[in-house]
Amino acid sequence: MDINEKGVKELCDLGYRAKVQDLNYSYDLKKKFDFVISEENIEHISNLRTYLQMARKHLKDNGTLLITTPNSLCIEFFLMNLLFNRLRVNLFHTHLHSKETIKYLLSSEGFEIVEIFPFQAINYKATNIFGKISILLLRLFPSRFGRTLFIKAKKCSHLVSNKQKSI
Repeated sequence: MDINEKGVKELCDLGYRAKVQDLNYSYDLKKKFDFVISEENIEHISNLRTYLQMARKHLKDNGTLLITTPNSLCIEFFLMNLLFNRLRVNLFHTHLHSKETIKYLLSSEGFEIVEIFPFQAINYKATNIFGKISILLLRLFPSRFGRTLFIKAKKCSHLVSNKQKSI
């Protein structure tokens, strides 16, 4: 599913089953899946509650949600804040996630985190001091400063609201 009509048409022309859908709104595919994969798109979604409710609705019992998203605590963002006192902003992202924010969000929508870790999907060459510092810190702390978060979560058999958790 994608909001890009032209891209969906191109995929369909290549033989893929694709559907135009704005994931900020409810929808019904009238089927359930073992896996829902959200690769580098959750950060573009404004209505995260509906987005995750739809993912949960379309998962079979004990189904798996796989997500990748930029890590707000990656070395690039960390150094930009440390050295220049500003965040790197992508105007197409509605928000950033850390391990903590994604854990809270998923658990509040009926998912149990199975695995979560940062990794460095991009191997870039250092051409300046900023790049060389980034590579050094990535080598020293790969599980902390990776550019991308990978999250594997299971659909819980029941949805526990935040109000119930705090009681």
